[in-house]
Amino acid sequence: MGDVGTEQRPRAAEPPRPRVDERVLGAGTGARFAMLLLLMPAACGSLMLAVLTPLADGDRAGCELAAGVDPADPDPWTAPAMIVGQQHAFDFCVSRWAPSPPWWQVAVWPVLVLVGAAVLFHVLPLWKARRSRVVPLEAIDPGGRLRTGIDLLVTGAGLRRKPRIVVDPAAVTGGAVVFGSDRRPVLCLHGGLLAVRRADPARFRTVVLHELAHIANRDVTLTYATVSVWRAFLLLVLVPALLWEGFQVYQDVSAGGGPSLDRDVLLALLTAAPVHLARWEILRSREFWADLTALRWAADPRGWPTAVTGPVGAGRGPMGGLAGLWRTHPHMSLRQEALADPEALFRVPALMVFLTGATACTVQIHLLNNVAPYGTATTGRYLAAALPPALLIAAGVGIALWRAVAYAVLTGAPVASGAVPGAWLGAGMSAATFVSGTGTGSGPGTQWIPERPWLLLVPVAVGAVVGAWSTRCADLWARTWRGRTLRPALLTGQTGLAVVVASWLVWWQLYGVAYLTGFSLPAEGVARWVTARYPTTAPPEDVLALPGLMLTPVLDGFAAVPLVALGAALMGVVPLAAWAVGPSGERPRWMPAGGPVPPADVPPLRRVLLPALVCGALACLALLLSRAYLHDGQPPPDARGGSYALRHVFWRGDRASEVERSALSAVSACPGPAA
Repeated sequence: MGDVGTEQRPRAAEPPRPRVDERVLGAGTGARFAMLLLLMPAACGSLMLAVLTPLADGDRAGCELAAGVDPADPDPWTAPAMIVGQQHAFDFCVSRWAPSPPWWQVAVWPVLVLVGAAVLFHVLPLWKARRSRVVPLEAIDPGGRLRTGIDLLVTGAGLRRKPRIVVDPAAVTGGAVVFGSDRRPVLCLHGGLLAVRRADPARFRTVVLHELAHIANRDVTLTYATVSVWRAFLLLVLVPALLWEGFQVYQDVSAGGGPSLDRDVLLALLTAAPVHLARWEILRSREFWADLTALRWAADPRGWPTAVTGPVGAGRGPMGGLAGLWRTHPHMSLRQEALADPEALFRVPALMVFLTGATACTVQIHLLNNVAPYGTATTGRYLAAALPPALLIAAGVGIALWRAVAYAVLTGAPVASGAVPGAWLGAGMSAATFVSGTGTGSGPGTQWIPERPWLLLVPVAVGAVVGAWSTRCADLWARTWRGRTLRPALLTGQTGLAVVVASWLVWWQLYGVAYLTGFSLPAEGVARWVTARYPTTAPPEDVLALPGLMLTPVLDGFAAVPLVALGAALMGVVPLAAWAVGPSGERPRWMPAGGPVPPADVPPLRRVLLPALVCGALACLALLLSRAYLHDGQPPPDARGGSYALRHVFWRGDRASEVERSALSAVSACPGPAA
């Protein structure tokens, strides 16, 4: 025993964190299903267009040769540069000698997939409930005692519709399954479950309540719709597209050439991988929600099977996480951990965020590919193709970040930054851009590594900024919102997030990918462009000597993208609106009673706006002084274009960006809740 002075006193036990209702802000499963439903129809036309175009009797290569394109030139920008100067003649040649497939041949494939999925959705329950496999419960329970017990559980669960109950005598496992739809559910009890009913009634009751929870959570239709859409897409689109690519490889080998893996194959695989993994994610997450719903219905925690349960954390780690990707049910150790504390349901999984980023970028590529043969690509088309994936990111990643913040606020835990999940989101976009090879072409001779691969880090950085901003907004709104539910504030935040992401996606596909694949303009070309926009009699050397001349096309690209100005404004307005509301000084009404009151140390709006207004005033003063300086040395009227006009643009843009930077710096510098 040590000395009295050195004796260590036992630490006081930390108070347990309050249990949080896992239904805060929804589960997010619908957003994952929307990801599937958005990607597959968008991919149908794009993948089948790669099959239909070679089948058409056309000679596009001849039109390219007529335009002066060298087919042996590996530079992906040589052909567009040769064609753009004679675009009308080239379009006429293509329409005459290599016409695109009729639009209905592309549009019919999404319709076929949806029709096939609807047929499978109705056939699968009939196949599972066939007489040769299952028997009615009355055949096993002629006295009706088992049916009465299950009816009591159904009544206690508050289900509006009683499920049809059947038994699978050949199934020796001690489980059950629900299939059909939310309107017509079928509960199938395994023969092994009936065998242990008398010996372990708690196990029987828990399993039945778990299956009834699927009905109460209304995830039966969602589950089988997911399975049906995936199988229809696999059979009607993905397999034919891959078979066609295999036939192309066979022809190359038969002609004496070597097999080549082109971008079309990788784009098909890139489409299939996130769809497949997102499908498993939907099926796994529904099990957690059903477990917690059954627990709210007073299911015995000892009723969950423990025979297959390994040590706590057995489902974690690199190998455990990789193996878990292909399971329809999560590992029992993870399910028991969620039963003890639903914190796992509020995490933002890196894999889910990465897949969302890859899926969003892939959807945009497919949508652009669908319309590429039918007219010139315009900024409006790029914007229309960017809005669906932007909404997908807001509904998937945005809601997940808000759920994580809401859990931290309710439990008093530190609010983690969203920069890391945002970086994973950007990494998914970069991976999709690299694999799809946007701007580098496809087929033999494809340039696999872009000219500027370091630009693939730009989406990662943008994603980190967007994720951190979204988390900050969620934290502010969660501590200041006074409504009974947080959903209106969530809608406000996700609207701003969708606009910001849409403007970024348009710029990335229009300009970022071009710079990534090696596009560049010579200084002389930029100088001619400047003098064409701002005519002048001054010598061209004045423009060439202007510092920052090569940044002009980049800045002009940002200005040309719709929604950029609105997105920049919303990045400041959305958090400022939360500050304008301000904390009420008491528990927000959206929080459940009984939990700790979160600290509302949100600085007042006056403290936020004062530094921004002071910096803005200084920036405006600097702008006036710079314009006065330029006014004193202005050239004659016919020479006020060129470098002189561009200096005015640079100074005005620099001062405007300084105002915005000052405002954003003031917003980010204000102390937030303790982390």
